[in-house]
Order: sequence, then C-alpha cells, then structure tokens
Amino acid sequence: MNGLLDRKDRLILHHLCQHGKVTDRLLELVSKTTTYRRIEKLLKMGLLTRGEEGYQLTPAGEKALLGQQEGLAGTWPHLAAIPTAYHLAMAELIIAAVSARISGLFSEHLPSFLLVGPTMAWKTSLARFLCQAFGLDPARHIIDLSTETSRSLWLRRNAKGQVIYKREILSAPFVTFDEYGLADKQVRVAVGHFIAGRLKVPVENEVLEFRVTPLLTMNPLREEEDLKSKVGFSEPQIRRTVICDLCAVSLPDLAVEGEEILERERQAAPFPLRPAKERLVSLRRKIVQLMRKLIRPDAQSLVDTEMLRILCCGMAAYMEPRQALWRVMLDYCTVVETLGWTVENWRELLAQENIEPSNNILEGETMGQETQGIRRYVTFVEVETGKNAEEALQVVVDLIKALRACGLTLDDAQRLGEVMSHAAAQRISPQRLLQYLKLEHILQEHDIPLETLVEVVGQLQKQGLLEAERFKALDCLVRLMRRHRVDLRVLREVVGLFAAAEKHGLCQNFLTEVVKFGGMLQRQGLDVLKGFENLVHAAYDRTALEDKINELRDTREALQDEVSELQQKAEKLREKVDGLTELCREKMEKVFELCDSVLDLAKEVKRMSAQRRRLVAEIEHLQGVLMSWHAYAQ
Repeated sequence: MNGLLDRKDRLILHHLCQHGKVTDRLLELVSKTTTYRRIEKLLKMGLLTRGEEGYQLTPAGEKALLGQQEGLAGTWPHLAAIPTAYHLAMAELIIAAVSARISGLFSEHLPSFLLVGPTMAWKTSLARFLCQAFGLDPARHIIDLSTETSRSLWLRRNAKGQVIYKREILSAPFVTFDEYGLADKQVRVAVGHFIAGRLKVPVENEVLEFRVTPLLTMNPLREEEDLKSKVGFSEPQIRRTVICDLCAVSLPDLAVEGEEILERERQAAPFPLRPAKERLVSLRRKIVQLMRKLIRPDAQSLVDTEMLRILCCGMAAYMEPRQALWRVMLDYCTVVETLGWTVENWRELLAQENIEPSNNILEGETMGQETQGIRRYVTFVEVETGKNAEEALQVVVDLIKALRACGLTLDDAQRLGEVMSHAAAQRISPQRLLQYLKLEHILQEHDIPLETLVEVVGQLQKQGLLEAERFKALDCLVRLMRRHRVDLRVLREVVGLFAAAEKHGLCQNFLTEVVKFGGMLQRQGLDVLKGFENLVHAAYDRTALEDKINELRDTREALQDEVSELQQKAEKLREKVDGLTELCREKMEKVFELCDSVLDLAKEVKRMSAQRRRLVAEIEHLQGVLMSWHAYAQ
C-alpha cells in the first residue's frame, strides 16, 4: 500500500508525530545520517512540514502513518491530501482512465468524467490539482466553455480548409472543460467528440485520435433530482461518463485548506504516470457480479461494465490486478453513491469480497511497565505489524516456531531477510520470489539450465515475441506443429516458400490456392507437375506476349493516326458546309429581295394600267366633245 515508504520512514513519522523533533530515542533506532536524509525525503513528499516548533505531519502524512494512505496515494502521497473521499475517488479514477487511454490498448468504452455541484465545491480546484499532478499548465488545459465557441475549441480553419489555429489538447493526457452548463449548443456538440468514449472519432472529413481524458465541471442546470435534467446528458452519455453529484453531499469549508493543498502540490514532482499493460478480460465476470451486487437494479442499465474493466486496467499499472479491481469498485461506488445508485450496505458487501488484503499501519501503544531497553524494540515491532504489544510479540514467537518447523535457524532467517531486503530494493515482491522458486523447480524437473532459459527469453524478446498477442501466436504455432508432426526444417522451407512468393509479388492466398488446385488434379490422376509446367510455359512466354503487345500497340497507334486524319477531314468538310450554308442564306435573301421588287413592279403596272384606262376614257370623251364641237361649228 505505502509503496514509497519503508519501515524506517514509518518509524520516523511515528516518532515525529509524538515528539515533533529528533530525539536520542529515535537516533538509537535509526542512525543520525539516515534519519535526516529520510526527513528531507518526507518533506519533499509532502508528508512533513518544518516550522519554528519543529516538525509537523501534514494531512497526507497522518494518513500514511495511520494506514489510510491507500490506493494510488501509496504511489504518490499527495493524493492523500485531497479533502474528501468523493474528490479522491474521482482523482484516482481519472488517473486510471488516463493510464488506460494513453496505452492505446482500448478503442471503445473509454470513460469521461463529470463533476456537478454548487460553487466553492472544489470542482475547478480538483482540475487544477490534476493538471499539476500530470505536469500540465492549468491555464492551457482548463478551458472555460462559457467564453468559447465551437470553432475555437481546439482548431479553426480558413476558407481553404487550412488549419490556422490549433489547441494542443488532443494529445495531452488530461483536459478540463469548465462551466459546461454555460456553454452554448454548438460548443456542447464539439465537446461531445471528447466524451464519445472512442479513441478515434470522425471530425470534419478526417479521423482524429483523442488520447486526452476529459473532465467536465458544471453547476446543476435545474434543481431537480432527475439526473438527465440536472446535467443535460442523454442516457448513453451517462453510461460512458463517471458522474459525481456534489450537491448531494456535505462538504467542508475549503476556502483556505483547499488552496494550501494546491500550494503544497505545486512544489512536488509530477505523478509517475504509467500506461496500462494488460486488457484483463478475465475480470469481466467478476466486474459484472460486483456491479449487480453493489448497484441498485434500477441503475444497473446506466453502468458500463466494459468501462469499469478499462478503469481496472489503468489502475493495474500501479498495483496487482485484484487490488486494482477492489480499488476501482470502491472509488466508483463512492462516486455514484452521490447519485443514489448504490445499495445501502454496499461497503459491507464489498468488504466481504476480501479482494484486497488489509495492510493498515496503526500507531503503536505504550507497553506499560516494560524496561526501557526492550520497550523501543517492542514499539518498533508494534509500528511494523500494526498490533499491540502482546500481539506483536506473538507474531515474533510464531515466526520463530515457523522457522524451526522448516529446519531453519535464526542465522538462516537473517540470511533470508537479506535476500528479501535485496528483493525489496529491486521492487520484487515475495509472491514474485515464490514464482521464481516454482520456476526453478520446473526447470530442474525438465533438466533445463537457467542459462538456457535466459538465452531463449532474450531471443524471444529480441524478436518481439514476448508481447501478449505474439506470444499467443507462437504458442499456437508450436501446438499446430506438434499436432501435424511438422519439424523445424519443414517449417523453414514453408517460410522460405512464402518469402519467395512475397518477393515475386504473390500474395499468401495464391500459394494456398495452388496447393488446393494441385490436390484436385492429383486426386483425378493427372500429372500435376506437368500440368503446372504447361501452365507456366503458356503464361510466361514473354517473347510472344511482348511481340503481341507491341503489335497491338502499333495497331492502336495507326488507328489513332487514322482517327486524327478523319477528324481533320471532317473539320474541313464542316467548314465547307458552313460556307455553303452561308452562301445559300445570302442567295435566298437576294431571291426574297427580287420577289419583293417583282411585287412592287406588279403593283406599279396595275396602277399604270388603271391610269391608262382613265386616260383612254378621257381621250375618248375629249374626242366626242371635239367631234360635237366640230359638228356644231359646221
């Protein structure tokens, strides 16, 4: 649990908690140089502070001493300073989600997080705490959505589609979208890409990879008990989001203490973030069983068990898988308890599962009338075992009896302690040592030297075959070779054949089809080799094929030349036709003009004929008059 603290660290914390300064009694148990070196270490870890009156334990130091430095606080003690269990649970789940997402092992069911609550509920402060823990700048990675537009959330393009502005948050491990409740509709749509629960999301005609784990903070939209109305999420969004409702819990006054926590954390080294290494598919059944036991039936449809498995994978980067499962279920139930999703006695039910062993470190009690010389050693054992004086001595007696039962002396126990100390320095757990002993026994049974195993593992690692998928494929290959009685020489020939086929541009399925086709010919009594030889000659007569291709190419070029000439002639004929058409049009216009002239002449002739008739009539009349006048004159 307290992965960064050893027994000397805890002894120093226990002593300074009681006395506030270094005394001779402490220096009898731990050397002076080691004591002050360890105190400097504890100061940097944020477990101690140094004042005018001496040393004082911080809240994180008190939790470490009393065995409350559980979960990821054993990896990074500053987490123990987070003020409430709800904020701590959210922080640990977010760290687990970040470890899972940056590993690239998962593409679906990736969790998002939402903190909803009143003002001064340490929502944005938790975001600042996590940014500092991940070594990120809060000014860049806490985005106030009330001042953002959808076009400026992470990138903006010009009219040509070129990116002219880009926020480097997609590749960051963590980002916070603050004041989600005040964001407009378009901004919420843009945020929806981050909380989609997928690693790769199509956005604007391209697929983007979202390696960032999002945290949303908001005040409730409505003062209602219905979660959908309070946060404005749909049911699928609720399923893939870990939601903590701080409106439902009583919070301490964090105006002063909250800022002090952030100031202490700002001086600390970042959290040692690690990517998830395993998929832990074997935990699926256990997760479903625990979920159905701890979550109310009417809320079980809102829990994504695959998301819980991914959180377990992220948590398992820092502890054993079963401890990771227990811690994730504890944190998750602590969070959703604020939503009213858990059964009443969920803590007792989870404790009954006994997934995580208890390693609490309790404060030693005084031993009454024991002598001063014995007392300091008994106190030391009390601190180490977490038991009172009588129980602590019983542990020592039981240990001596166990050594005798195994035929070991105290000298053997001392040497065993040296081995365990060396193993602890190398971060090797007792369980791992037991596995080494079992491995040694197996090697002896099969008469395999350890050096041979080391050499084989080195070769496998060099070839990248120790990865889970490749090792599984290698194991499957060995099983197939045994089943079909194929030796290594035949396997080399087959691999060489496939390599030659690939070199000549032939796919692997081609060889499979050739074998299948050859088998069919063989069953029909045909000479397979002769048939393939004829096929090869027919298919690869390169000279004939090239001549035919050249001939066809020449023919195509000749036809293209003829087509070009015909197109030119057609163009000339088209020009002549256009000229004749124009000439015909001109002639027709002249004909129409002549017709008009003829009509005009006909009208003129008709008019002159009428005029002539009038003149003839007048002449005849005048002749009559003249004849009458002439007769009268006579």
